[in-house]
Amino acid sequence: MDQQQLITFEAIVREGSFSRAALVLEVSQAAISGRIQALERELGTPLFLRGGRRVTLTEAGETFLPYARRAVAVLAEGAEAASGARKGQHGRVTIGAVDSISDGLLVPVVARYRATHPSVRLSVRTGHTPQILRELADGIVRLGLVTWGYVTGTVGVEVLARFREPLVAVVAPAHPLARRATVTVAEVVEGGQPYHETVWGTSDDARIAPTSGRGWDEHELPHALMHQLILRGSGSGFLPVTLVSDDLAAGRLIALPISDLPHLTRELALVRHADGSALPTAVTDFVDLLLQETARMRMG
Repeated sequence: MDQQQLITFEAIVREGSFSRAALVLEVSQAAISGRIQALERELGTPLFLRGGRRVTLTEAGETFLPYARRAVAVLAEGAEAASGARKGQHGRVTIGAVDSISDGLLVPVVARYRATHPSVRLSVRTGHTPQILRELADGIVRLGLVTWGYVTGTVGVEVLARFREPLVAVVAPAHPLARRATVTVAEVVEGGQPYHETVWGTSDDARIAPTSGRGWDEHELPHALMHQLILRGSGSGFLPVTLVSDDLAAGRLIALPISDLPHLTRELALVRHADGSALPTAVTDFVDLLLQETARMRMG
């Protein structure tokens, strides 16, 4: 049996006659009769009692009707889903992102995407860049938001965009450094009380690390933890502007002007697996929103 036979059967029952069903479906009455005869042959039983002005279902027809209606509804839902996928309104988007990106840059992007694509299944996985690149190669994620230093020379990765994210040294308003007009990197580290360390994967890491006199791998903290500690008045540290912009605007954090490192940034990349396939519309819509946000934040 095919879709047209089921649609025709349901229309006859709904409209009460073969002729009215033919008008609604905009086909000839002969075509309507032919579809029902073919359906009855396939089922091996009559579905209608012939004769009379209004059609009457046989016992088999009564039994078959709810299944036919369910099948028609499922087919219509499938057609709508397929059309929605083509328009980016259905489907799945999987992203791997460095923790500090998911806590900062991705927040407004995901909020906008959820509002405009409520039926798309969106999944964000976090981790370090090497882990994300492995998941990209294995097909676990479709997009990766990673630090650029790890991408250079990596085989099988297509770069969709590169952008720079400003980093700022921040303290709570009551911190002694908040009253300084300018500070040096050394003063941020020495006067942090304590200074919270992390690795950004930038050339400037090498300029900051010797100042602390300690190994990065022994003292790195997650960015979200650093953020919460500094908000509570504990210490200082460098964090992405996208992570702390709301706190800076509200006065919950103070950005320290660094005299010897005024333009600290990290370079990020939006990547995908270089398999040559076209990205689904739902994925390209997410990419567009992300690029709009980076443009708004002047991260080009």
